[in-house]
Amino acid sequence: SSGSGPVAVHPRSPPIAEGWAAMGKKRRVEAEDETQEQKGREEHKSKKGKHKETHPSSLTDRDLEDKERELHEALRQARWEREKLRTEPPAQNRIAWQRQVTSSNNVVHKAESLYNEARNELDRRRGTKADSVDSKDVDASTWHSLRTRGLPS
Repeated sequence: SSGSGPVAVHPRSPPIAEGWAAMGKKRRVEAEDETQEQKGREEHKSKKGKHKETHPSSLTDRDLEDKERELHEALRQARWEREKLRTEPPAQNRIAWQRQVTSSNNVVHKAESLYNEARNELDRRRGTKADSVDSKDVDASTWHSLRTRGLPS
């Protein structure tokens, strides 16, 4: 509402001079605006901070093999961390522990997905779908051992 003169905030409240707001209301509105700006900045940072993983099909053969080795090591480490966490259930605060186990399971699942993606791309490029061994029946470390034996250095 534009114009000069007193402004009524609520039908029963007394008019307030222009430029003045009800007690605390101005601060609250400013604080809400600031929190909205901060949320916007945080979302922008989080989107900016996440770098997109390069798809295995866009890598060279050598880079793909290096990436596959890195992912194999990351998968091995994630599984080790998960098992270490699972073998030590706490006597108290089991809810927090269960959340950690869930988070750990998610890390292992993501590592497995990335590793399998790289592994499948390697197989596709070589034209081998693990002819001698069914890759679905072999865990990652065994498959990796079998695969690296046949690689020329």
